[in-house]
Amino acid sequence: MPGKTPVTMANKRSVLKTAGDGGRVDEGQSERRTEDGRVTLAASAIVLASVLGFCVVWPIAQSIWHSFARAGSLEWSGVWSALAMSPMSVVRSLWAALLIGTLATALGWPAAWLLARGRGARWAPLVLTPMLVPSYLAYSGWGMLRDPGTFLGDMLSRAASDGARWAPLLAGKTFAVMGLALWASPLAALVLASGIARRDPAAEDALRLEPASFTRRVRTTLAMHRGAIAGSAALVSLVMLGSAVPLHLSQLDTLAVVVWRELAGSSRDLWWRSWVAATPLLVVALVAGWVIGGVLIRKGARDAPEGPREAPTPRSRIGSKLGTLGVWALGVGAPVALFAWGMRDPHSLMRFWRLSGDGAISSLEVAGIVGAICLVLALALSAALAVGGRGGRLVASIGVRVMLIAALIPGVLVGAAIAEATTSVGLDLGLTAPVMACVARGSFIVGIVACWAAWSEPPSLRDTRRQLGGGWRAWALGALPLQAPALLGGALASAALSLHEIEATVMVWPPGLDSLSRQTLEYLHFSRMEELSAAAIWITAVGLTLALLAGALIALASTRLRGAREGARA
Repeated sequence: MPGKTPVTMANKRSVLKTAGDGGRVDEGQSERRTEDGRVTLAASAIVLASVLGFCVVWPIAQSIWHSFARAGSLEWSGVWSALAMSPMSVVRSLWAALLIGTLATALGWPAAWLLARGRGARWAPLVLTPMLVPSYLAYSGWGMLRDPGTFLGDMLSRAASDGARWAPLLAGKTFAVMGLALWASPLAALVLASGIARRDPAAEDALRLEPASFTRRVRTTLAMHRGAIAGSAALVSLVMLGSAVPLHLSQLDTLAVVVWRELAGSSRDLWWRSWVAATPLLVVALVAGWVIGGVLIRKGARDAPEGPREAPTPRSRIGSKLGTLGVWALGVGAPVALFAWGMRDPHSLMRFWRLSGDGAISSLEVAGIVGAICLVLALALSAALAVGGRGGRLVASIGVRVMLIAALIPGVLVGAAIAEATTSVGLDLGLTAPVMACVARGSFIVGIVACWAAWSEPPSLRDTRRQLGGGWRAWALGALPLQAPALLGGALASAALSLHEIEATVMVWPPGLDSLSRQTLEYLHFSRMEELSAAAIWITAVGLTLALLAGALIALASTRLRGAREGARA
């Protein structure tokens, strides 16, 4: 057989070995394995319910209940004043989210073609890194070009002096929108790649051979993939609805920014106004998280054919590679280079550890704990999906949906909910609240990765395990060896996100302890560019290391799963 077939056969033999000598399964063994499946499912449900219930459901549900109960006890005029806190912010939220979603889809198009190719997983480490470094990196890095003494900065200053005071504000908003589009481009690329991979290659070949103008080819290609394009733009737009940084810094008053400002400027007994004002965002998060989570689980429940067909290759591989490298350079490479160029004193890099060392160590500690917790969540989801059946799908579906809902709710509201919940029970365990906030905000990655790994598994191997009861032994011997790199990579990606999480942690970081995110937010607010440059370089270096490692592990899992499918087909 081909070189990758033994991987599949080894996994199959490992699973079959659990059935007894020669693969014979007597009645007693079958009952034990069925019981193993129930125990595995119960253990997975307990883990998911404990972690997500403590970090997500309890604080958010309590805040929503208390806030709307408080609003219900007031006269309608008081509730309306909260709902009408800033009516135009809803309009600004929609157009900003749609604009960012459209730009991110265009930027993710070249990378999508590379990922959709049969062996495009090798590009995953590079493609995924822009989303796993700080979301404010591109905005702040390119914003260095607006500093006094630069060509753009002097031009904007002269324009403002001549009466065009809107010019500097427009430049800031433009950098914010482009920065978020670059940051979200990997998400757009993943959605587009999924759609491109499902397209029949024959249609692409026919278009390539047919004599037609460049404009017609472009129109036809976009029409062929309009579903994936619309899905990509919609998903990125949903994520952007709850984003406040760097839109908050550029004074683009979306609803999420208005809610953050209200939370920061009011006492805790008035936080209910922010929850009521954020009703549109809460409804969108609940509906979108529930629907997307269901789609992820149902996709895994379908029996895909062994060894998916090769996806169409782009007309120009060189063009796709150059486009992918260009997006990476714009979103990661150039901003870091601009920060380095803007530093007046190279010793600022070492001075960073004297000024922010304690905060950096605390943030790294939180990131490590968050990564470990997310790995446990990933294992629990993988085990539940491996058991299969209605029970396994139900447990995994609820877990993934909760993760997605928490990721789509504005981070400042998640942080406020955790602050209120921990205070109400007198919980003060140092970094517990920041860990809760980062798990709530970053666990969606392991949820998506676990679903992808489960439905990428060869159906024949999946069926073999389930015939043996789908217990933890079958999962550990059959599914886990293939999925382990992806699950570990997802946990590292969650840790990378928690390292520079600002919106939620700024609301919950305990007094007396330094926080890297809080210090960075102060640098951003007060334009302390020397300190910001040093902090951004170090944060990006650590985040980039985690991101590349996470991407490499996910690519390794993709290669293993592809080899298993090809071996099963052979």
